[in-house]
Amino acid sequence: MSRPRYFAIVATMRTGSNLLQRSLNQFPDLICHGELFNPAFVGGPGQDSFHGITREDRDRDPLALIERMIGVAGGRIPGFRIFDDHDARVLAHIAADPACARVVLTRPAEESFVSLLIAQKTGQWLLTDPDRRRSARVTVDPDALAAWAARVAGFHDRFARMMRSAGQTAFAIRHDELKDLALINGLAAHLGSAHRLERIAPTLVRQNPGPLSAHVTNPEALTAATPRAERMPRVDARGLLLAGGVVLAPLPGVAAGPARRWLEAAAGPVRSGLSRARLQAEARKGRIGSVVALTRHPFARIHAAFRDCIAWPDGKGFPRIRAALVRDHGLALPGPDRAGDIAAHRAAFAAFLSFLEDNLAGRSTIRIDPVWAPQVDCLRALAAVLPVTLVLRPGQGAEAGRFLRRLHRLSQADDRLLDAGGPGRLVDAAEIWTPELGRAVARLYPDDHALVGARGDSPPPSGGL
Repeated sequence: MSRPRYFAIVATMRTGSNLLQRSLNQFPDLICHGELFNPAFVGGPGQDSFHGITREDRDRDPLALIERMIGVAGGRIPGFRIFDDHDARVLAHIAADPACARVVLTRPAEESFVSLLIAQKTGQWLLTDPDRRRSARVTVDPDALAAWAARVAGFHDRFARMMRSAGQTAFAIRHDELKDLALINGLAAHLGSAHRLERIAPTLVRQNPGPLSAHVTNPEALTAATPRAERMPRVDARGLLLAGGVVLAPLPGVAAGPARRWLEAAAGPVRSGLSRARLQAEARKGRIGSVVALTRHPFARIHAAFRDCIAWPDGKGFPRIRAALVRDHGLALPGPDRAGDIAAHRAAFAAFLSFLEDNLAGRSTIRIDPVWAPQVDCLRALAAVLPVTLVLRPGQGAEAGRFLRRLHRLSQADDRLLDAGGPGRLVDAAEIWTPELGRAVARLYPDDHALVGARGDSPPPSGGL
């Protein structure tokens, strides 16, 4: 690859482009000149010209400014930052120019939107001294956030299409990667630098530390504005249980073993592992009369996901996600010998809930696994496989079991099995519940609490229903 003549950082507002510019300017052979094509200035606020080219000159012939920038670089590779509301002619040019090294910088729309609101409210757009931080909480308009997210996504889609149409590519980097030394060095190599940094000298201070919800008065608006289709989990049809005209569908995070034992006792051999198409064919033939979704108390379900998949997996679990949470999210997990240490257990679970706040809102690189996806979303995904005729709440097993046995003329069975949420390994959810943790889960899963008739200020039943 030949050495680029220049580079461009393609971004939107409040994505960290100032920080990226300052990091790149630490390389001796790179120089970034700011927002050269901002309609209001040339390079930065209060600047009306660049090396003899005025704003009026630039607007008449924007490509002449690029050539001037290259001409005065003094052997360095020069660049600039360009946003979605800057000169469209320049965006089209850099998308197709093989002499340009492109960098596409992104940040979750919710984060950039809240950051923008805070900057507008405080008047503080950059921070170099933490003692001068101006803090504020803002109220998010879900419609305005949705419009912002659509604008950002549309811009990046259009720019990506322009690049692909011209056979060009870009180096993609996220806001949360801007302090990753290896990636910054890799980016510099992409831009043509012959140098590597041993450390990134700090130049800016994070303006809004802490979880995003701490900076807004209505954190529920952040999740509400995230397109639901993007958060829809996948329900594996092979986990559904069929016998005697009844399909039992434990939602992800709900134990299937007790439900299977009930169905075997009531209707005989249970069929499972069936494909979506096979189940739908059975329904069209009239062989399925009831589809029952089994739910679980939200606190017990999320605690079980944390305990069994992240903290102390028993032969299963998500080791890669666990490692990422420990490495990147500061999750401190006591060893299995300290699983019964309630204080340590609560602290680790609280940290997991903090991670879920970003994860469920799409602000995390880690997948939204079905075992902690909202049950209401799992229910919608299930309905795309088979129409749900009954949603079984925790504590309703005995009543529902009697109803199903009468309706389908099934045999006697222990209906209490339909209320078995899962095995109580190590520590039960009711043991670690506190009002604060209960409220935190309720904030994350308000629709799930409504679905199962649970309250965030009440502990889950002992036994993990």
